[in-house]
Amino acid sequence: MKNEAPVLTVNVITYNHRPYIEKCLDSILAQKTNFNFLIRIFDDCSTDGSTEICQKYAEKYPDKITLYTTNKNLGLIDGPIRAYRNIQTPYYIVIESDDYLCSTEQFQKEFELLEKNKECSFCAATTITYSTKKQKKLGIFPELQSGIYSKEFAVANPYVHLMTHISTRMVRTKCITLNDSNPEIYLNDVTQMYELLRQGSMCYVNEEWCVYNYTEAGIWSKNDAFGRTEYLLTRLQTYNEYTNRLFEPSLLALFIIHANSNVSYDMKQYEKEQHVNISKGNRMKAKMKAIKHYFISPFFLDVFNMPRDIGRAIRKKVKRNKGE
Repeated sequence: MKNEAPVLTVNVITYNHRPYIEKCLDSILAQKTNFNFLIRIFDDCSTDGSTEICQKYAEKYPDKITLYTTNKNLGLIDGPIRAYRNIQTPYYIVIESDDYLCSTEQFQKEFELLEKNKECSFCAATTITYSTKKQKKLGIFPELQSGIYSKEFAVANPYVHLMTHISTRMVRTKCITLNDSNPEIYLNDVTQMYELLRQGSMCYVNEEWCVYNYTEAGIWSKNDAFGRTEYLLTRLQTYNEYTNRLFEPSLLALFIIHANSNVSYDMKQYEKEQHVNISKGNRMKAKMKAIKHYFISPFFLDVFNMPRDIGRAIRKKVKRNKGE
């Protein structure tokens, strides 16, 4: 196997992840495979000692690891783009270095499944969400049966939550679709999944392969509920237009799930901090009103208002019937 050409490139993206980077790299090096794979670390000018840790790993595994550094911070777009450029292997995986793999069989199983199922553009699995602040498991996602999920399935079943974490995805390199005018469509892990579904099916394995560390310091987790809601909505609206509304019901369902959970979480935190008790009805009313008035586009607003409008129509009809 030593002389065989690698078939997989593992791209590790890091910026100031010193508390997590070693566990991430060790989980990658622990993978048991019958094929060769490469590890490329892209450090975006870290200032907390992450770069030095990566240098030590690159020196210890010179045949396995290549470290790419920068003289200045490239940011959230130009930085990750590097990981998708110049991949020479048929498959790749992108892992953010504050997360880690929890199964040593992930690479081998995904490779075998993709070799067997040529119609699939990627393979993915279940992710554990772990709060580093609270030191506890928050949950898992998604909760699906193992199998093949196609674009047609996603369109026909918008309320089936297909969203997988990027670190569980082994992807065919030929499926990379970086759009020069809007590269974030492929860089964002949510819209990337739908881009991959446009090119092939997802092979899903109902096994826990990755731990997503909810650090409350990342681009997503450091925001409050409305920041996360706005971030997601902006990208889903852009993607909805980009795909000529192909996945619109699915994107809407995904948005509602995230918006609901984001605001619920923040309101519970508020209750604890202020020592108050907000009733379930008032909590729902408050979060729907806030989301609706601050962030919802006309299309999404119509959907949010639909139950209210139907209720009003029914009440009017009842009143008319009584008057008659």
